[in-house]
Amino acid sequence: MRSNVIRLVALLLVLLAAGCAADAGGEADEGTALAPSELVTSGLKGTYYAGTAFQTAVTSRVDGPVDFDWGTGSPAAGVPADGFSVRWTGQILPRYSETYAISTTTDDGVRVWIDGKLVIDDWALQAATERVGTAALIAGKPVDVRIDYFENLGHAVAKLAWASPSQPKQIIPASQLSPYTSTDCDAAKAARRALVPGTYRPGATTTGPVACVPLQRHDGDLTITAANTVIEGLDVYGAIVLGKYATNVTIRNSIVRGPVATSTAYTFQSSGLDMLGLVLEDSRIDLSGRENWFRDGIDGANFTVRRTEIKRAVDGVGLNLGKGMVTVEASWIHDCYWTSWAPGTPGAPSQPDYQTHNDGIQFQRGAGYVVRGNFIGGERGAGKGTGDDYNNSALMIGQSVDGTAANHLGTTLVEKNWFQGGAATINLHYSNGNTLGELTIRDNRFLHDPGYYILRDAAITAKLSNNVFDDTGAPVPIAVH
Repeated sequence: MRSNVIRLVALLLVLLAAGCAADAGGEADEGTALAPSELVTSGLKGTYYAGTAFQTAVTSRVDGPVDFDWGTGSPAAGVPADGFSVRWTGQILPRYSETYAISTTTDDGVRVWIDGKLVIDDWALQAATERVGTAALIAGKPVDVRIDYFENLGHAVAKLAWASPSQPKQIIPASQLSPYTSTDCDAAKAARRALVPGTYRPGATTTGPVACVPLQRHDGDLTITAANTVIEGLDVYGAIVLGKYATNVTIRNSIVRGPVATSTAYTFQSSGLDMLGLVLEDSRIDLSGRENWFRDGIDGANFTVRRTEIKRAVDGVGLNLGKGMVTVEASWIHDCYWTSWAPGTPGAPSQPDYQTHNDGIQFQRGAGYVVRGNFIGGERGAGKGTGDDYNNSALMIGQSVDGTAANHLGTTLVEKNWFQGGAATINLHYSNGNTLGELTIRDNRFLHDPGYYILRDAAITAKLSNNVFDDTGAPVPIAVH
């Protein structure tokens, strides 16, 4: 089936550590402005040469807007004031789906390619002169740009501007420029995909958006109605809402920030919390500033989370449906939101000790779970909620609803992860007659931290093997209560 794609592509070099209210069943409406996120990789890569024909490369840097009047001076250290050339490369991110006038003002010559097409060709000796070409661009879809420029003698000027029916003429701002070409970004994506879960400890450079162009901000909930929709490069200040036909949706290279703090809505919403085959990859769930005492990162059944950072949630992942079928791999789940409240506080959770019980992943019911190659938790702080861990457990596993077959907690594989923190890093709880005999926990590595490493009830029969300290390889202690 043909995918419905919002081409708001945001792909990041691995080396780099970094609305529209349209329905997500198709592309953004023509003429709809897309505001850049504050998370930007801005400007174009400028390579400066001695000689008017790119003879000797002297230096490279990221230039913000191409908006230079060097007068009779040098453009950069080591570059001659006369007889130099510059090549700028990267991508342009349009705000509107329209035909743009791309203009240059240069002294001396210039050529401009947009998406591989030569749109300005004025390789001549001249005083500051404006030239104009045109390019049909799509809102939010980055296109490659290359600008060749040379200066012979005297005054040196180089400026790049755009205009369209909805875009007043202006120098193209740094926020709409990226120093990475589509080839650079494709290579970064491939490098990220090639990472093998369980062979490295996930963190800031291997999870989250691979963003070498600005993410585009989407204010409010993003509702997806069509099957096989692919969302890329969005910064969503709201929830993700899946319609009943929105099966097999993919969200990648994006940030989801959740509903406002005063809302009790889930971060990811669907009928009965069945996520219908959702894949969330190379993304970030960051609830900073939108936390509340109920909000988890993602809850439900039938989804995959891959190479994704989850932070500032009560529970990072809530596995609370009998349907199960969830894979979490190569992700970084840390920095929980802990809070407490006074007895009798209106609307507060029903915890008897009046505080959140934070778990990186909480397993309650269902089967078909795989947790592989993640880093869950972090260093504990001096007080609850002050560290980078989940203050209760990295994994809390126990059948918590009732003893019926419909609510059975079944086949679960936990392997090749890194864990740290929590009162009990892994807590295996006997409840409703379930001894967790279908649970396998193997080949995991633990960072040293106060508290229990693996805590289990005496009745638990889960298969535990080769769970060791990360630094020494010695087996971690298993406490029984």
